[in-house]
This record gives sequence, structure tokens and C-alpha cells, in this order.
Amino acid sequence: MRSNLRGDTTTPIRMIISANPAGAGHHWIAKRFVFNGHEAWQPFHEPKSKRTWVHAPSTFSDNHFIDREQYHEQLTASCPDDPELLKAWTDGNWAVNRGAYFANVLDEKRSMIEEWHEIPEGWDWWLAHDFGSSAPSATLVICESFGDTVNGRYYPKGSLVVVDELVTHKHGNLNAGLGWTVPTLAEEIKKMCNYWGIKAKGVADDAIFAKGGHATGSIADEFRMQGVYFYPAKKADRITGWNILRRLLADAGKPDKAGLYISNQCRYLWETLPTLSRDDKRPEDMASDGADHGADALRYGALRKRFDYVPFIQMPY
Repeated sequence: MRSNLRGDTTTPIRMIISANPAGAGHHWIAKRFVFNGHEAWQPFHEPKSKRTWVHAPSTFSDNHFIDREQYHEQLTASCPDDPELLKAWTDGNWAVNRGAYFANVLDEKRSMIEEWHEIPEGWDWWLAHDFGSSAPSATLVICESFGDTVNGRYYPKGSLVVVDELVTHKHGNLNAGLGWTVPTLAEEIKKMCNYWGIKAKGVADDAIFAKGGHATGSIADEFRMQGVYFYPAKKADRITGWNILRRLLADAGKPDKAGLYISNQCRYLWETLPTLSRDDKRPEDMASDGADHGADALRYGALRKRFDYVPFIQMPY
């Protein structure tokens, strides 16, 4: 189709892609045009096509030429046993993925927020890290609200806001790492922390604290030698962590409940969270063969808040 898009020098050419979420091509459309760090109706440059695009969302409720009430009834009747598909059609929600682990709690309209440039004064903050080398490493900057309004939006006390991410995945493969060494990764983590004006410390998966024959003692010890300080994000099993995340996502947008909010700049999280599936043998758990590295880091960060476990860490600064 693109190969036939041509005209003379006086004729403007353009392409309009019209699609519904949960349909054919859902994932590539969502990745390129929806979860790309840009707000709706904001023109952006798309690198693959090398053209300027605009994501222009709408639903049937914007169409004043149809009987909207009747059409809503028709949509509801067409998917009585598939509430996620109904949500995709009626709300235009591209975060919907039928059968996904967070399918009934993750809603981009409630949880996705515009980019922040600073952490509000007085808010608590920490890093959440899932280590990987052949698999991606994911590091998140998370902060906690004490009941404040930021950019016109109120965040109830205890709400978690993910403002930034550093994920080392190969281009085009969300589940393959770049093979970075700890010194290289630590340097990039410190750069991210410097941008936010915070110290490089937080929680990480328990595995990096194992004395596995490393010359430095453990991966966590090697991070410490590079100026990045982690402590174990433990005291709960996987299911407890996932349930905490599900509750926070479900409560996002409620004025009296702590919720989980994620910046639109956290592209890896927004590309992967909607697609992660359940474990076939243990449906209350998440399948471990997907690109769950950002989700794991998010789980560690939520556990830190839930158990309020902050051991003393001697910082050199």
C-alpha cells in the first residue's frame, strides 16, 4: 500500500489507518502509534515510516449520526462472555489483551499519565530492579504520593507513580538482553538517577544477592562497588506481589484509593504489561516465558511499599 502512495509536487499525500483494538494487527499498531510516549492528538515523528503521524482516538460515542444507545446494546450482545473485548470496542482501550494477566485491571485511560520532569517535593522514591544480561535488565524509578495533586491530577495517599525506566533489550525483541556488564549498567542507572535528582538505591530481585562464585561476592556487591545500592525485595511470594499490583491497577483513578500510575515515557512497561499471560498450570501466577522483566521490577517496587522494609544502607554521599 505504501509503495503506491505517490503524487505530483502539488498534491499532498497521506495515509490514514483506521482500526479497532483487539482486532487484527492490534499489537503492532499499539506499539507504533499508541504506546510510543506521545499524547493523543500530538503530532510525532515515526521512525520506521519517517513521517509525521497523529494518534486520533475516538469511539462510537463520538458519532452523532448513529443511535449510540442501540449500538452499545448490539456490542454488548455480541460479546456476552468476553468483557475485555467489549471494553476494547466501547472504550477504545488499546491496553486490553484478552486472556492477559492484567486484562481486567489495566486501563491506559486510568493508569497512563503524561511525562513528569521532577519528583514532587516530599514524596518518597526508590529504584526497583530486575537484573538480566542475556535477558533484559529493567530498572524503574518509583515514587509514592502523600495525597497530592500533580499537573491537575490528584494522587491519593499511598499511590505509586512510575516516572522512568531503563530497560536493556534488543531492538525489536522485548525478551532479549544487550549483555551489559554491571559497571555499564550501573553507570546508566546513575545517569537516570542524576536526571531525577535522587540517589541510586532501591530494591532488587533476591537472586543478585547470592554468593555465586563472583569475584566481588555477588552481583549486588558489584553494583555497590559501582555506587548503586540495592537491598532484597523479599518477604512475599510471587502471587502476593502480583495481587498487590492488580489491586493498585484496579484502584487507579479512584479518589479515595491508592492506585498505580505509569508515565507514558515508560514504553517497555506499556508494550509488555498488556500482553503478559497467565501460567497455564497455575493461573493465579504469571507465565514466566514472556517479556516479564519490567513487570518483575514493578512487583519488587510494589512489595517495598507494601512491607515498608527499608534497612539501613551506608551511603558514601
